[in-house]
Amino acid sequence: MKMSKKVQLLSQEITRFIDRHQEESFLIKKFPKEIDNLSEFEETIDRDIQRLRFCVPNPNRPGSHEIDKTSTPVVYLKRLAAKLYSIDEYYQEILDFLIPIIYTEVSANKDIEYSVIEKHCMVIYENFLYMYLKDNYALALSYELILRKMDGYYITKPIDLEEIKGIFVELSHTALWFSRIFAYDDLVYIYSYLLQSELYTPYVFFLAAIDIIRERENAKPIFNLGNPSAILGEDKMMALISKSKKLDKKIGHFFKKGISPSTITMFLVLAGIGVGAAIAAGVCMSKNRSSKE
Repeated sequence: MKMSKKVQLLSQEITRFIDRHQEESFLIKKFPKEIDNLSEFEETIDRDIQRLRFCVPNPNRPGSHEIDKTSTPVVYLKRLAAKLYSIDEYYQEILDFLIPIIYTEVSANKDIEYSVIEKHCMVIYENFLYMYLKDNYALALSYELILRKMDGYYITKPIDLEEIKGIFVELSHTALWFSRIFAYDDLVYIYSYLLQSELYTPYVFFLAAIDIIRERENAKPIFNLGNPSAILGEDKMMALISKSKKLDKKIGHFFKKGISPSTITMFLVLAGIGVGAAIAAGVCMSKNRSSKE
């Protein structure tokens, strides 16, 4: 599948997602017309932008390269990040989540206006990512607890509270931010699959792809997403998605059933920390500050 068809694949799925969610963004309503104190947080956003590892196809040779930090998709991303920061809804990881969407939309339509990008990103954010984060991360906590109980799940780091701070390690590293693990050529299949699936599907796909994820996140030095061998290709990606769908039939009901908030609280208390402490620990999303080096 050529690059143009890959862009088209994800672009069409984004359009379908937007068509299914016509409600007006409640967060956009909070955005200020002008950001008066931009200088106060511009440095943080710039630093986080420079840390993006999102890799896009290299037009001059096989493989990928990190996206140009001065390109239109990144400029749009930075602009949206500033608006989110101004209403206390910013954290570094949202950059990883949104950049594949923005890159796709700009690649599909070079003349697309920022206002359209903003609307689409916020619709996807509010109906997808935000659902994990609201109510003190209740859904994310529930899903991660369930994930850890599934056959096939393993963690290569020591089970140490100082390392994992309870249960946020997968959410913060890979379960929702696959752009840190896969280059764009492979991400199009993942995002297309997730946007048409159940809210818990990232965790099922995570389990299906856990061997690849563990290998790449533990690579020393850091795994090179720009290497041609880093691109798995359509056949392998579709095989992973097929594996995920089969897993979904076996374990999806566990996620649909969920875990009660009292069970989550009990788990954290037994682990020696409370829900508030786990959130404050900053292992996953920390608003208004950078959380990853």
